[in-house]
Amino acid sequence: MLHDTNERAKKPILAEIKHKFNANVAEIVGTCSDAVDVSWKDQKQIRIDLVTSVEKSALLVLSCEVLSNIKRLLFRLHAARNKGQVLSYLDMKGGIDGKLWYYRAFCNALRARKEYPDLLYELEVAVRELENLIY
Repeated sequence: MLHDTNERAKKPILAEIKHKFNANVAEIVGTCSDAVDVSWKDQKQIRIDLVTSVEKSALLVLSCEVLSNIKRLLFRLHAARNKGQVLSYLDMKGGIDGKLWYYRAFCNALRARKEYPDLLYELEVAVRELENLIY
């Protein structure tokens, strides 16, 4: 997805994105890009903090990315013959408890912002389903 291109590219490409699309798209991509020199937990805290102040279109991209990540995990858990393999995957980058902390905290921040209530509802349902499958 376009929102991940800047952090996955070998060199910064925001100028190229601005040229191909526009300044607003480049700003959203920049906002949604993870910093490379920050720990996983600090990066997630930065994202949670962004929810309170980020421009509305960037908030939508951030929220949809979180939902997409949760749904991907749910799919893996539902499809897995061996849930232990999926759970060991979840232990990487923040661990199971860290990921659940992030998803809950993101939902709480989005709820406080009072934007995109339908998306918030879908996020909360997905987080509860993930918790039920894990615990």
